Amino acid sequence: MNANNLDVESFDSEIAAPQRTSILAILSLVCSLICLIPGTGVLAAIFGISALVGIRGSRGRVGGTGLAIAGLIVGLLFTMVWIGIAVGMNALMQEFTGKLVAPMNQAIIAMDAGDNTKLREALLPDVNNAVSDQQIADFRSAYQAELGSCKGMPTQVWDFFSAYMPLKDQMQPLQGRNDMIPLPVNFDKGPALVVLWIRTQGGNVHVGPQGEDRLPFKNVTIYTTTGKEFSLLPLEKSLVPTPAPADPALPPPAPEAPAEKPGDASAKEGDK
Repeated sequence: MNANNLDVESFDSEIAAPQRTSILAILSLVCSLICLIPGTGVLAAIFGISALVGIRGSRGRVGGTGLAIAGLIVGLLFTMVWIGIAVGMNALMQEFTGKLVAPMNQAIIAMDAGDNTKLREALLPDVNNAVSDQQIADFRSAYQAELGSCKGMPTQVWDFFSAYMPLKDQMQPLQGRNDMIPLPVNFDKGPALVVLWIRTQGGNVHVGPQGEDRLPFKNVTIYTTTGKEFSLLPLEKSLVPTPAPADPALPPPAPEAPAEKPGDASAKEGDK
């Protein structure tokens, strides 16, 4: 058998060999189908590109081009979606920390050190006028006796959200409420949940001292991991303005005449 015969036989054997599907193409499609999990879209795109390169160099022995292309396209699309979500969440978190977390963090730390100015600026004007310096001092003394001095809130995004984990028991009774904002705060003796109570009537914002929009805070409560509660104002005290009483000089409204029943009308017709 000469060299030419060997080349022909080897060529024939390559043609006769059954085509197999690329494992990478299958993995690319599988990852694209579970792209709701962050990161799988990137894997789908990587597997898809690798599969296409391998299929092209196999000289027809490996198939699965359609699977690889489908996985690559879907993986890229979902990767772009997840990137957009991440960018939006980061911008939202920066807005949240910039307009709420940072000012309240400064207010709580300043109050803890004896400066009540920033706390008073955060409270609604009528609440601020109703709260005395002695009430703030009593509030500070009460929670410091249990927790020590305030060290502030976590500033990093991951640290901020992970700080809620040891406070899950304190969060449980507050589930479903729309009149408060719970914030994790670190103290010398451990974490605590600081709840900012919001007035839900009369508007959702009020103007701060610099002309900025602020949430309408009416009270501050601290819940410890040992089950203790410290509040600036009694929680049962409502500072929402009550409706003005009716003017006693005005006569009471006349009672409405009772509606005529169908039976009465029939009786009248019978009398006629």
